[in-house]
Parts: sequence; C-alpha cells; structure tokens
Amino acid sequence: GLCCAGGAVGPVSGATGAAPAIPWITYVASSAGRIAVHVSEPRAPRYADGAPVVVNVSGFFTPRRGFAFELDPNALGAVYITYLWPGTTDARTGAASTGTFDFGGPECLAALRDVIRFATGDAPDAYGKRLHESARGPVLYDVVGLYAFSHSGIAATNVLALHGADLAGVRFFVGRENPTVDSLYPLEPGHWDDAGSAVNNPFYDPMGYTPTSI
Repeated sequence: GLCCAGGAVGPVSGATGAAPAIPWITYVASSAGRIAVHVSEPRAPRYADGAPVVVNVSGFFTPRRGFAFELDPNALGAVYITYLWPGTTDARTGAASTGTFDFGGPECLAALRDVIRFATGDAPDAYGKRLHESARGPVLYDVVGLYAFSHSGIAATNVLALHGADLAGVRFFVGRENPTVDSLYPLEPGHWDDAGSAVNNPFYDPMGYTPTSI
C-alpha cells in the first residue's frame, strides 16, 4: 500500500511494470497549512552514492487536480516529489492539504517553499523526519532541483525569486515550455471556477496582442 508516517493512506501509485517506484506520502508543516507530499523512490539510484531529488512544481491555474506525475523515478534514478497545493485534495489517495488555494499566490508559494525545503533536507516533515530518514535508499542532497512544465514555471521562478534565501539547497531548475508571465499563457482570457463557470480576466486586453505590438 501507499504509506506515510501515520500509516496506510491508499492504494499503491499508478506506476506499472515489474519494478515500480516505491511511493509514500507524508505531510509538511507550512505557514500556508499542512501540505501533503507524495514521494516516489527509484528502485535503483542514479549514482553510486545516492539518488538525486526532483520536485515537480504543480500547475496552479485551476485547483482541480491531485498529485502531478510527469516523470518516471526509475528512468531518472531520482527521488521524485510532488505535492498538493493548500486547500486541495487528491481523489485517488484521499490525501489533502489544509489552507487556502490562491492560484499561485503567496499561500501557494509558501507551501512550495516548504516542500522544497523538505526535499533539500533543510527541514523535517510534520512528523519530525527529514527526507533521508524516511527514504529506503540514500538521498543525494547535492543534486536537488525543480522541474516545471508549462505555466508551472511561473510558480517555480516566483518561489526562487521571493524565497531564494530559504532555498539555498536548490541546485538546478528544468523548465519545459514555460511562459515568462501568466498573461502569455493561452488561458489569459480567464479560467473556469470550481462550479464550472467562466471567470473572465478583467486585465486581459485582446487588442494588446497584435503582430506589431511589443
């Protein structure tokens, strides 16, 4: 089963094959709430002295998603960490983060900061254990970084810009197709709320994007 420091919380991760990654869930105490963190360990570390750590920065335009799984821990030979934004739930496992979801705002960034600090070994989880103390294999804290696909890169760069002094353990950032600001993302006209209703962005100016505008 999928386990955490407090006991079983749900079925095993969706990884398939003869040797799936080793998953477990814990929680991080943050100023933004009690944040759920999913950890997947590789069956074999990438390096002889341990497994690097990759934090998958989650999307934030809509809260309607659970833990984000975009990379294969076994293929990377790395510990793969994903999490739930404040105030969101993972339907598959039942894990949930407390707090208020603010669409990538200060609360989300504080939660991400504290998840990263757990990943770098700079802070323990809510049970008082650092990552290497709960991991089955050796953790290589010298190689810890962030991965962000699409608009998640905005949260990744914002957390490094605003909380960089607390994140000295971050060694790399891999951004894939990241827009530089949210207004450049295809959803700039607005978003859909939890009830499925369209919420228009009052700051969106369609006349501001022309072939000749700068």
